[in-house]
Amino acid sequence: MDVMKLCIILCVLFVAVQSIKVKLLERCSSNDNCPSQSSCIERGCDGRMCICENTYMPSESDNPTCVKITEIGDKCDAGSRCRGLYSRCNDTGYCVCNHGYTEVVSRINITYCKQKPIFQTKPLLLGQSCGKGNSFCADGFQTTECRRGVCECIDGYRPANLPEINSYPFHLLQCVPGEFSIGKSKLLFIGLNLLLDMP
Repeated sequence: MDVMKLCIILCVLFVAVQSIKVKLLERCSSNDNCPSQSSCIERGCDGRMCICENTYMPSESDNPTCVKITEIGDKCDAGSRCRGLYSRCNDTGYCVCNHGYTEVVSRINITYCKQKPIFQTKPLLLGQSCGKGNSFCADGFQTTECRRGVCECIDGYRPANLPEINSYPFHLLQCVPGEFSIGKSKLLFIGLNLLLDMP
């Protein structure tokens, strides 16, 4: 076999491998590998994965696709998904919190559903006033605390931005390690991944 034929075969194989489609939240090598409305993005220790674009999140199915995010209180349908955990599209076609959960608005105006407190305490998000005895800073990961009467990220953490929040669509992510960045691969992601795997 001459060198030219070998070169052509290798090029064809390379292109074929590069264009293999993978599922959402699976490893990828380029955007061409990913389903519609998603991109191949470095997500820390997970490596490059197909992640839904900012206004989309994975559908609820065995083979998820990226569907439009519908905010709590907005109109929803079969082609969209209510933001975050503990929410659903009700019989009248609006995103609402599940029974036993309540709406809480984050510092970047995203409404989440959080479990209603058992006692008369109120779970608070970043930027909300705290320390009144009947409230506490809570994100489920112990990365927020009450400082000077306001919920803030603990030392070594910073507020998550929208792309970071959307890259972990099934978690109430408010604070991330200071050096965390979507698109980077560093050991500090081990801490975030362990944090997100907590019960």
